Amino acid sequence: MSKVRVEAVPYFKNGVTGLDVRVGDDRASVGDYCTAVEEFILSVGLDRLRTERQVCEGCDVCCRERMPLTSGDVLRIQKDLAPGMGFAEVLSRFAYVVVSGRSVDIVLAHDHEGDCIFLDKKNKRCRHYQQRPLVCRTYICTVCSPRAEDLREAVVNTGEDELVRLWLAAGGTAAVVHEADCPSVRAADWPENGWTGKTGFDDVLLVDLVSRELWARLRGKGESDV
Repeated sequence: MSKVRVEAVPYFKNGVTGLDVRVGDDRASVGDYCTAVEEFILSVGLDRLRTERQVCEGCDVCCRERMPLTSGDVLRIQKDLAPGMGFAEVLSRFAYVVVSGRSVDIVLAHDHEGDCIFLDKKNKRCRHYQQRPLVCRTYICTVCSPRAEDLREAVVNTGEDELVRLWLAAGGTAAVVHEADCPSVRAADWPENGWTGKTGFDDVLLVDLVSRELWARLRGKGESDV
């Protein structure tokens, strides 16, 4: 019998039912991780902490926050929503690029009212649900186990780093930038990582994105603080 590559399981803390994640296979990918969390959110009665709603559909509380993009997110947007559009043009249209000194932040764009550009405001739903960023796919406003939080941070951060590397390859500030304050970006600050050369979430292995210590925790038993 094949192992479950990534499993989202309940996490209990201070009477709240939240989210934990464990990995059962060295071949577990970012795609496996996203699918496990998405299915768990839809099927398990988690306690939402930021809204009285018990389901995410029809709630737009988190649609006004910073949504960092990974390389996988932008490549998927390019493929599905902007075929034929160049990489820098996709960033110009769908992202917001801020450069401050050696720091680069690339996030999903918001409109003039501060709402995500993907948000259908009338129905409070994502207009491009299948193309929404990884941070949206893996977020739920509940308590999360320490290892679930650490995994999400590692996956998103390394994906952000790879996106900056691709942005630099496409021309960097000479190609697209929305805000800049004394930019002095160095390519050496964004070396290749587990996302490099990968075009889809299923191709990116979790083991290549996390530390040995976190990997051992992810392969262990649950972290509930009952």
